[in-house]
Amino acid sequence: MKKFIFSLLITVLTMPIFAGTKLVTGSLEELKNAKQIPVVLNWDNAVYAKAGTLTNFLDKAVRNNDWEKGSISYLFQKLNSKTSEYGIRFVEPTAAPDAEYSIEIIVTNISKGGDLKGEILFKKKGEAEPLALMAFTSDDADDDDKIAFRDQFKTIGESLSKLFVKQLKQAYK
Repeated sequence: MKKFIFSLLITVLTMPIFAGTKLVTGSLEELKNAKQIPVVLNWDNAVYAKAGTLTNFLDKAVRNNDWEKGSISYLFQKLNSKTSEYGIRFVEPTAAPDAEYSIEIIVTNISKGGDLKGEILFKKKGEAEPLALMAFTSDDADDDDKIAFRDQFKTIGESLSKLFVKQLKQAYK
């Protein structure tokens, strides 16, 4: 019996982590007050594999010069397709310089295959503490696309939009 329980525990612990976004702390209720939300990507602390950098990952294949803009456009596409019915649009920072709220996507890990992990902060302008902290993981990684993180930002956009819509529905009750 002990062997069975131990085997079951090992199986559960070694199961792959599925892509998704979850609310860790705070609230997304103030999303309902937002119209345009700029999204900033933060790669400053991203670690590739065990000790590499973002540049090490990018050097694995030929990339477009505007790979980051191309990647985030897929995130915007997925987010805006679900949140636009609530009057919210996610945009580049230059498109909404005076926005009251913002999103910062902080990438902390890039796997050898290109999967991303990190945190997403929902912030109100002028406040040091974020209104909400979310954790994310991607899947559908591709490590040799010309648009480096296209597939990853599609999956992040899908899971983040589901979380936002769920929270918006609760806020409007």
